[in-house]
Amino acid sequence: MRVKLQKNEIAVGEAISWDLCNGQGKVLFKKGFVINTDASFTRLLGLELYHDSKVTANTGIDVSAQAGGNASMSGAISPSDTPDHQNVELQSSPQSTVPMVDLSGANIIEEIENAAITYKTICDCIVAGKINQLPDLLALGQHLQRIYSHDSDACLAAIHLNCKYPQSLLQPIYSALLCMLGCEPLSLSSVHILVNAALTANLGMYEYYDDLINQQGNLTPQQRLTLQTHTDKSIKLLKSIGVKDTLWLEIVSQHHERTDGKGYPRGLSKNQILTETTVYAFTDTYLSNVMPRAYRERQEPMVVLQRIYKMNVSEDQVLLSGFIKNIGVYPPGSVVVLRNNELALVVKRNRENSIQPTVVSFAELTGLPLGQVVIRDTSKPEYAIVSIHRSKLPPSYNLVNLYTLGSSMLT
Repeated sequence: MRVKLQKNEIAVGEAISWDLCNGQGKVLFKKGFVINTDASFTRLLGLELYHDSKVTANTGIDVSAQAGGNASMSGAISPSDTPDHQNVELQSSPQSTVPMVDLSGANIIEEIENAAITYKTICDCIVAGKINQLPDLLALGQHLQRIYSHDSDACLAAIHLNCKYPQSLLQPIYSALLCMLGCEPLSLSSVHILVNAALTANLGMYEYYDDLINQQGNLTPQQRLTLQTHTDKSIKLLKSIGVKDTLWLEIVSQHHERTDGKGYPRGLSKNQILTETTVYAFTDTYLSNVMPRAYRERQEPMVVLQRIYKMNVSEDQVLLSGFIKNIGVYPPGSVVVLRNNELALVVKRNRENSIQPTVVSFAELTGLPLGQVVIRDTSKPEYAIVSIHRSKLPPSYNLVNLYTLGSSMLT
């Protein structure tokens, strides 16, 4: 008989006594899994897990294997296929506390929010000097790869809609997701290493990130020093938790280098900069503009993509064009005006024609709500997109909830 897990049956610092499965009988945590933090304890209880002595290990997911095994997206590779410099990073400890959640039917934006909370727990521990965070960091990277592979449109929607948490938490998560999008044109086998690097590139200024990006006046000398030295501090922190992967560390070291030689800290030239670093640079520029600051609103995706193109016109055109095309003219999360004077939210890209995404109409141009949310085919002339909607919507419109509803209507 399957029994629901109770609070008094598990404890922080202790191994679980059974395989824990979800309501469908899929094992999510193997017997012996150790709960290392209070946050993991709370998260575990919130998953509605069950234990049953008849559940066998080979019917579910082994978290320890997932933390160091195959990524579920195209381009990720297994430890046996990696170059030597990658092997050490893929052999993670079975002590990871990051659960491999079943994503079928999951709210992806909520899963991304949960990832941000997990990221905070990991970073707080690292900057506090705790050195056992590498398994959780690797497992988080794997989990984000699964999320992106499961629903990349929802990942883009989260980026363009969701600022529920501080940007010190969201920017690394969104960077990792966008780096996967940026790698698609090249099918880089190192994508999983790039994801890890994106998560940790700004680790050296994690504690100061929100203050720095929202600084309205000139930076103080101390703030400028923090900014200029954060790559070295990031590498130092990564090495302190056991990161030895040379590619991971080099991407972090180079992530503010630019092909015109004007980047920092080393002022590298174009032929010295890694392809992975270029992907990260596109991502970093995009996010720094489409995410709001205390002193300005979000900037329109298409305006930002045009700026990225002008700044990088001499770059690899396959990489640059692929990044721009994969985001699209009207990415998920964009509010647009239709020819019939309706306001609509983009919920899914059209890979064949980026100006004709799938949208759901929710209001009149005046802002008055429609009687119901309606899917519109923007390839039809009467529902064609005529512009981005630039005015603020009434606070009664929750676009994250609207996106969730709209995307569920497509399934």
